[in-house]
Amino acid sequence: MVAGCSFQSQPVRVVVENEVRTKVVNESALIPSERQLDRVSLGGTLPVFGQPVRAMSVQIEIALKKRGIKRLPITIAPFVDLSAPDRKRNLGNELAEGFFHEMQTRGFNLIDHKAIPFSKTGKKAVGSGLADYYRKHRISYVLSGTYIVNSDGILINARVLDVITRQVVATGQSQLASRDLEGGLPGYNPLDSRDGMIIENGGVPVY
Repeated sequence: MVAGCSFQSQPVRVVVENEVRTKVVNESALIPSERQLDRVSLGGTLPVFGQPVRAMSVQIEIALKKRGIKRLPITIAPFVDLSAPDRKRNLGNELAEGFFHEMQTRGFNLIDHKAIPFSKTGKKAVGSGLADYYRKHRISYVLSGTYIVNSDGILINARVLDVITRQVVATGQSQLASRDLEGGLPGYNPLDSRDGMIIENGGVPVY
């Protein structure tokens, strides 16, 4: 101890002169952009959609086992974006590819319909023609589904259809939270200013 020196610990009062408030005015701006969704990939050591696809595969497997469906041929079609059902997106294809892997590891009899030509002219069958195509190649069930992107993340719904009766024989559902997207989507930042989102910081709008 040094003579003549003393130390006293006393609480220091802190006065906040200008409180900082942050508020998202437009929640729709939290939705990942189309470019970010198109860059999503199931590859890598920690796939961003790996866990949701695996969880839905378990749900579907349980339902199919109850119906005794295990060895009958199943094909998997791309998932559809409910906000743009007529538009093909990479995300829908990636989800389908993920299900191919998960269902195969569970011992299901899968057929890749993309490897089979639809017709001699190369035209894709639709409607009743698609059902005839499935019957011709002895495909009994189709696994597909939809997804919707919102400020909370991505809600994915999967279903297995009987190609003859169109009956839904199994379903699966999973939600991918925005916080998971933040780390999984390239360049995705939920606080990016985009499409009219305003963040109020200390009363000063930042665009």
